Amino acid sequence: GVGSESVVQVHGTMGRGYCINCGKDDTSSKVIQREEIAKSLKEFKAPMCHHFDSNGIFHGQEPKGRGTSRCTGYIRPDVVLFGEFSTPVLDSDYKNADAVVVMGTSLSVRPMSYEPLKFPSNIPKILINQEKVTMTDEYGGSRKWTEFILGESDVITTALKEQMIMMDKKQQSAQ
Repeated sequence: GVGSESVVQVHGTMGRGYCINCGKDDTSSKVIQREEIAKSLKEFKAPMCHHFDSNGIFHGQEPKGRGTSRCTGYIRPDVVLFGEFSTPVLDSDYKNADAVVVMGTSLSVRPMSYEPLKFPSNIPKILINQEKVTMTDEYGGSRKWTEFILGESDVITTALKEQMIMMDKKQQSAQ
């Protein structure tokens, strides 16, 4: 598969977060944090700092420095919210990309809506989305997607992953 270091998550990820009270982002327990965030959100609750929960029960390693007392702060998912700045796409990203995959968007928020067009024309631009949207630049020019797959991104990416695994196994057995 594609390593996470090869993916630019322009709007962040729900898979990690940080405490809005103590600032803790315990990178040593990303799996626990991802599970806690997902569990809380499924229960329509705000995820709590995993060092001390709202009942003062200790979890994980003792935090050091700021917030060492019983933190009962909320975990804020590491995502870009409306009005905040997103991760910049670097010049090296434009030059070294094998493909651009855009998922779950209306492409209506500027300046990010212009990003797919900044990649060279020989780089495939793939849309995975509920509906087809148009890539337009700041001058009103547009380009067509190399490929587009309409539907739920979770379902589509899971199916693509399974297909790639099967293709990889076939390739290995042919060698």
